[in-house]
Amino acid sequence: MRKTTEIAVEIEKLKEELADVKGTNTEVYTRIVGYYRPVQNWNSGKKEEYGERVEFSVEKDEKAEEQESCSEVEDDSKSKDESFNIIVNDKGEIKKYKLFYSDNCPGCPPVKNYLKQISFSGEEINAGTKEGLEEAIKNNITGTPTVLFLNDAGDVITKAHTPLQIEQAIAV
Repeated sequence: MRKTTEIAVEIEKLKEELADVKGTNTEVYTRIVGYYRPVQNWNSGKKEEYGERVEFSVEKDEKAEEQESCSEVEDDSKSKDESFNIIVNDKGEIKKYKLFYSDNCPGCPPVKNYLKQISFSGEEINAGTKEGLEEAIKNNITGTPTVLFLNDAGDVITKAHTPLQIEQAIAV
């Protein structure tokens, strides 16, 4: 068994080695006010804001959105001990879509290509035009690509931003 003094000496050696570690600075780029810049060139207020940023998981947001558009139904045919909940989409079936895109959007071409493969009819709206922007504002669209899936009445059932999200939306 090692003595605490031996461990303390080893810790001191490791601290000295760590102090002598050499390397190069890494330049970190991230988005600020609509474009990418090195964080080291930001003003002090933006650097502080960057330090306070919190990462989030899109999966969690999708689940929350899915729960908002669903309602719980209890099966009355079972006894209370055997009851269970069924999640039902109360807005109906997907019948068509609206794709909001912009010409300089790197994520838009894969979404457009994926939508060409599905059997739903749809409409493509360029959010970069005056009319498209007005339609986007009317539909609370904050970024492109955004696909709204609609029922027969034109109500939004769900929305998607990537081919994977589209696949998940139409698989329901």
